[in-house]
Amino acid sequence: MKQIDNWNLVTCKLARKWILKYFKVKGGFDVEYWWVSGEIGTILFVNDYFINFNDIVYCIHHNVKRKKFFKWYETCLDNGMTGTPTESLESYITPKSTVKDKENMDALCSRVKSSNIILHEAIESHNAAVNQNNIEFAKFHVNAAMNAIYSQNEELLDMSFINSAYPLENIR
Repeated sequence: MKQIDNWNLVTCKLARKWILKYFKVKGGFDVEYWWVSGEIGTILFVNDYFINFNDIVYCIHHNVKRKKFFKWYETCLDNGMTGTPTESLESYITPKSTVKDKENMDALCSRVKSSNIILHEAIESHNAAVNQNNIEFAKFHVNAAMNAIYSQNEELLDMSFINSAYPLENIR
């Protein structure tokens, strides 16, 4: 039971630390707070607010700004009055572009892998052509690979830097 007592103590200390920061308590501790149904680590009642302990931990761990937290809380109350679904604190705090950025990054990674395969195949063909002293055929493979990669990634790449840095005449 000592471990549970320690957990309760640490949980209450975290809650108190959070209250001090988010309710701007200075000097004395004149805030009304208690655990709903006396269940430590569940829902904390603080000055007419009901706060899930997971949100308290999230605020502390991610250093959520006080104003941002209370704006989210008010949004939750407003949504509750209108029947609108409420998003979690984490999704409210996380920039919306994160999901879109991840989708874009996954697509980009897929295209890079595909381009890498095309490039490796072109290098093998180029090397085989060079070994056969067929320089024109070697240039053709490099050109074909560059065109294939460019067509896959046209909006992302400006291939002019490749052509200027590695002119086909110098490839052997």
